Amino acid sequence: MKKEWIYLIFKKFWKLQFIIFLLVAFHTILTLIDPYLIKILIDEAIIPKNFKKLIFVLIFLTFF
Repeated sequence: MKKEWIYLIFKKFWKLQFIIFLLVAFHTILTLIDPYLIKILIDEAIIPKNFKKLIFVLIFLTFF
């Protein structure tokens, strides 16, 4: 039976595809940090007027 071209491409480049998958997953996790920090900024710094935490989170968001 003749192998399909998609199977041949996957078989040839499976290591590269796995590395790309890991990089995309890592990037997705990193993009979730900003919304979490904004949640902390609003819930724990702005509403209770905690200026130390406000400055810390703003510096963290600025440099990262």
